[in-house]
Amino acid sequence: MLFDDHNLVWGLSEKDDGSMKLQDDDNQTLMNRQKFFAKHNISHVATVTAGLAHGRTVAVVSRQDAGQIIKQTDGLITDVPGLTLTVTVADCLPIYFFDPQKQVIGLAHAGWRGLSQNIIRAVLDGLQKNFNCQVANLLAYIGPHIKKCHFEIKADRGRYFQAYPECLIKKDRRIFLDLTGLAEAQLKTAGLLKNNIASSNVCTFEAVNKYFSWRRDPAAKIQAMIAYIGLPPKSHLS
Repeated sequence: MLFDDHNLVWGLSEKDDGSMKLQDDDNQTLMNRQKFFAKHNISHVATVTAGLAHGRTVAVVSRQDAGQIIKQTDGLITDVPGLTLTVTVADCLPIYFFDPQKQVIGLAHAGWRGLSQNIIRAVLDGLQKNFNCQVANLLAYIGPHIKKCHFEIKADRGRYFQAYPECLIKKDRRIFLDLTGLAEAQLKTAGLLKNNIASSNVCTFEAVNKYFSWRRDPAAKIQAMIAYIGLPPKSHLS
């Protein structure tokens, strides 16, 4: 795995861990999160969560943000050891970023809306502007998400992706969007090296027993996994 040789704390929860999407006063979800992070030796008070807006807003977070939800944000970046970035996903793409030279991490929640606004470019801009990261040094991993076999879109949404015609698949008068190919293309266009990009081959829609999928099981109360990444701690957060 692309990140496994770098001593990072990172991964994605599964269905058996319970839903991780905080909604209103949801004590069960909070308990699910605390139990999950404890299992992975992560302090839940040292996590920062993107509140999500299905856009391209990216926040630089610091030690002072530990335990907080950053509202109206879909991307987080930091260089603070021991601080764990998190986003929730239920078919959308969790995209992990790491600069092994600068020891900086990033995490983005990217659905079709976020990709249509190029949230990937926004994360990379944030890494360059705030930490002087060189794009050619960056590693990116696209986690499990809904694949083109099940991600049908309305015809009018195809206009957002005219620059990537290879990612629009027309079949029996239906249009499917290849989110994997789209994200990979945007990463390469932005300057990431091909060998520094990896993608999960797992479709959340098809992995019925392993992952939540909003497209497969739509509900008023969203059930979702939590993606997380952190630099190894050098000292305890105060």
